[in-house]
Amino acid sequence: MKSRYGKLNKTLSLGVIVFVVGLFIFIEIAGALNLRLYEFKTTYYAVGETVDFLAGININPNEGVSIQEIALEVNQEIVCVFAVSGEELKSCDGIDISVVPNSSNFIYGNEVSGHLVYNISIDTLQPYVNAPSYNHFRLIAQTLTQTLNSSFYPILIGDSASLNFSMGTYDEEAIFSGIFDNSTLTFIGEVRWLGNPNIIRVGAGNYLPTSPTSGSLFVHFINPNNEMDPGMGWTGIYNATDWTIVSVQNSTDSLSGRVFIPFS
Repeated sequence: MKSRYGKLNKTLSLGVIVFVVGLFIFIEIAGALNLRLYEFKTTYYAVGETVDFLAGININPNEGVSIQEIALEVNQEIVCVFAVSGEELKSCDGIDISVVPNSSNFIYGNEVSGHLVYNISIDTLQPYVNAPSYNHFRLIAQTLTQTLNSSFYPILIGDSASLNFSMGTYDEEAIFSGIFDNSTLTFIGEVRWLGNPNIIRVGAGNYLPTSPTSGSLFVHFINPNNEMDPGMGWTGIYNATDWTIVSVQNSTDSLSGRVFIPFS
């Protein structure tokens, strides 16, 4: 009589094989596709202005991937779903999409090979756009077996009361710049590290002037690419030439630097 343990071992072995094969397929497809958003302005967009940018799907040479649909996400909301051809499938209010000519080596149905690029334009007057605020854009591609995402890209959109500001550490290694709303005395911006441009932090806060050129401020920084990041709060003093902030969580941590474009 055959042992029931032999049958169990065969079942387990088959399960392991199926898992390993599925894992290899997942890794192969994930490695074959790279999604990104780029060619945004380096300064903020005004309300009513069109946000024009490029969305790219890069596929490894000599490989073909079946993409069922592509979606654009703004502030964790799917605002447009379109086909590989650029044809609108659903929910694309205020959005224009077109394929950049000759950007792909091969398109047959949903099968894509090479580098596929889309021109995308978004009307900033749409209700899914926040202003004055950072808006987080992301590209999503759905294949036969999985969903692949680009990194979040923070886009700063201001209003008529918004003004530019910029400040940085004394060594200019970290630069915090964005928009200041002089009607609400609030500000929002992006921190970039010159030594590592891939690190991005978004900061928002308020400014309480105590004189025409100085005051106190509070700012909260988060990682825009990590939805679970609780962030960190900082409070401090500011004038037209210098600033100093201290961590709310740990008063021994402080930062200071120079003002390049003051609040005004």
